[in-house]
Amino acid sequence: MTREQASRFLKDCASALGRCVLEDTEVLVPVILVLAVSAFLWIIGVVVYDLMFDAQATNVAVTLDSLSINPDKWFPSL
Repeated sequence: MTREQASRFLKDCASALGRCVLEDTEVLVPVILVLAVSAFLWIIGVVVYDLMFDAQATNVAVTLDSLSINPDKWFPSL
């Protein structure tokens, strides 16, 4: 299969999918909802990964905690 044939195949598939969606508009709302929920879950997954497993994010959290405005850190009890 040549590059031109593959490109033409993908264009034809996208065109057919677009025609199906335009002909049956009642499918459009559930598809949009599924895509929105999927995007939301993906964003939550990225945030959870960054907070739990990313070493740099952990270092940033520790650094911010050491810089926090805590009266006990600035004025130790006598």
